[in-house]
Amino acid sequence: MQSIYESNVDPLRPNDAHGISLQLVGRNKRVLELGAASGHVTRALKLLENTVTAVERDGRFQETLTQVADAVVITDLDWLDLREKLPSQKFDVVLAGDVLEHCRQPELVLLQLHDLLNPGGYVVISLPNIAHGDVRLALLTGKFEYRPTGLLDSTHIRFFTRDTITSFLHQNDFDVAEIFASTAAIGTTEFGQPSPSIPREAITFVQGDRDAQVYQYIVKAIPFQTRERSTDNKLSNAIQDEENLLAKLSLYEEYVGRMTFRTTLDSQAELVALRTELAAVQTECRAQQLQTLEARDHAIGASAELGVLRFRYEESKQLADSLIHQLNLLHGSRTWRIGRFVLLPLRIVRKLIRMILQ
Repeated sequence: MQSIYESNVDPLRPNDAHGISLQLVGRNKRVLELGAASGHVTRALKLLENTVTAVERDGRFQETLTQVADAVVITDLDWLDLREKLPSQKFDVVLAGDVLEHCRQPELVLLQLHDLLNPGGYVVISLPNIAHGDVRLALLTGKFEYRPTGLLDSTHIRFFTRDTITSFLHQNDFDVAEIFASTAAIGTTEFGQPSPSIPREAITFVQGDRDAQVYQYIVKAIPFQTRERSTDNKLSNAIQDEENLLAKLSLYEEYVGRMTFRTTLDSQAELVALRTELAAVQTECRAQQLQTLEARDHAIGASAELGVLRFRYEESKQLADSLIHQLNLLHGSRTWRIGRFVLLPLRIVRKLIRMILQ
């Protein structure tokens, strides 16, 4: 099976996002490739003697990727489970080629990569430029039309410019080490020639912008060398886990709301389990905050702050205990046991459909 994004990949091809990305990755690296599709870039990475773990959402590509990559992980990046899928694994380079713009929460995807990089490791990212001149000129005529591929790919959720890429990386503890671009002159992209109704002066103005011909940005990003989490690892990890779980819970609640058939017990149990995990992490987070504050010298006002934190900690602990009790009651109920037995075939079918749709 071939992906709609399939293309010839040549590391020496000039003005090509794939080629530039491959040069930034280099040779003999341990590479985590996000959004591998049918493996057209994976093959090129292997020719450069890299060890490649390919991550792809669409399970239909698993067999094809298995023939090319050293390891394959089928998962939706929006489920934020890369660290769970790759326990204790580290990589020299993470390649995210034209993938983060398809994610609903690319910030949380990026944050996970800190724990997957070896010391000295880095990320190579390519992203389309929403500020390309053809997009700007189309907007002058009131058009913002999605297409199967390209700058306005119908599956793009997030849009980026040069400035927003830099701020996006900085907000997630990465520095821009190098930034390159592939270019396409105005009128030569999938948009075709600008509308004759657009004044020549407007076209000239747009052409004068330095990024008007940039089609894709290709960025090498390195983790901040002085991340705050290094000074208080437990607290920082707890805060990050809390953020990830909040996002995962939100996504799952929306997913459950869209399901056309499901067991009430299954969906209820999975939601309670996620909420229980979140409450436990929030309790740990507040315990670490308490420990950090109590270790300091008591400055003016510190006692009041400690009182608030102790209250929040006890509140989180009570919620966690309550949810654990609720989950135990649910799993121990007769209805649950019968439902697990009688409805097993339906759950298996549902899981198969979820795998197909990934």
